[in-house]
Amino acid sequence: GGLYLAAFVFGTALDHLGAKRVVMLSTAVFTASLLWTAWAPSKTHQSDAAWGTFIVSMGLLSPGFFMSAFVLPHQFNKARAGMVTTLIIAAFDTSAIVFPALLALTKGLGDRWDVIATCYACSVVVIGAIDIVLLPSPPKLPPLQNDEKLLEPEVGGEKPDLLVNLRHPCFVGVTLFQAIFSMKNTFFLSSADTQLSYFFDLPVENVRVATASHFFNYGLPIGGLLIIPFCSWLLSRDNDILSFGVVTTMGALHGVLNCLPNEPAQYTAICIFCLLRPLKWAVFSSFIISRFPPALMGRLLGVSNIIVGAVGFVVHPLFLEGLSAGFVRVNAVLTGAELFVGACFLLQIHRSAAKKPLAASVQFE
Repeated sequence: GGLYLAAFVFGTALDHLGAKRVVMLSTAVFTASLLWTAWAPSKTHQSDAAWGTFIVSMGLLSPGFFMSAFVLPHQFNKARAGMVTTLIIAAFDTSAIVFPALLALTKGLGDRWDVIATCYACSVVVIGAIDIVLLPSPPKLPPLQNDEKLLEPEVGGEKPDLLVNLRHPCFVGVTLFQAIFSMKNTFFLSSADTQLSYFFDLPVENVRVATASHFFNYGLPIGGLLIIPFCSWLLSRDNDILSFGVVTTMGALHGVLNCLPNEPAQYTAICIFCLLRPLKWAVFSSFIISRFPPALMGRLLGVSNIIVGAVGFVVHPLFLEGLSAGFVRVNAVLTGAELFVGACFLLQIHRSAAKKPLAASVQFE
């Protein structure tokens, strides 16, 4: 929940302060928290408090870097903007490898978290400085009346209205689409070991279940890299029906395989999921970035993330339902919900007579 709330806070800051200042703030606070865990007089680096502070800081501050990167697609034409969006999502997905890498370093250096945290803080400062130099200033909207593919005439304008855009059927539709798909994805992520044990009909401690679990853990960052070429091509088509249709189809295929009680089906479901998760976020983010005014991009992404996070709170009751009634039923219901929402949103897109193209002509100060 904190990650989604932070996305709204930094999204709002992005619209008002610009990407450079948001990165400055994120870099300063994250670096300070790392140095505190490393050198606090109370020796907190030797306790769980160090890891707790580090994890909380990363969860609350990483959206500052992540959200700021979304100003970059506006510097490119439609063909390349999709690739840039894909790379941003892939970088976020592959960042999951940071935790096992830090754990390995901590054990290898004899629990010298002070040294590791200090080096990590230095790397954050360097990366933050590079971002501050490379990121553009806040975009200045061109006259949207000249665009031929607006969502609605009243959505744009030199001073676009936030509430008008929040009420727009396409924003409501894409947010519900993302919320339902993310709910199912979060359910699969949080219950993967238990589901593998259930479908393999083996205890969680069994070596076959553990092997599949490790395969899943390493597949997540690898999937974010493997999907880059296809996702870049897909977004470069500038075809919303095609993009969301692919996500809906992959979600349905994953859901069906995830209901089958055999190992090949579960391994295949894991492979599809590792590709689907970054693809889903890239398609969603590209839609918000390209179909709505850049001046509202941060807040629109932030509001949609809060809704996605709120819907995600039903995951725990679903997990309990899976334990009591079986995961096949829960997976089938969630897959049905994905298909229904996906079909409704695709129909909504089809009925839209006009849509806003990627703002490749946006000028930066």
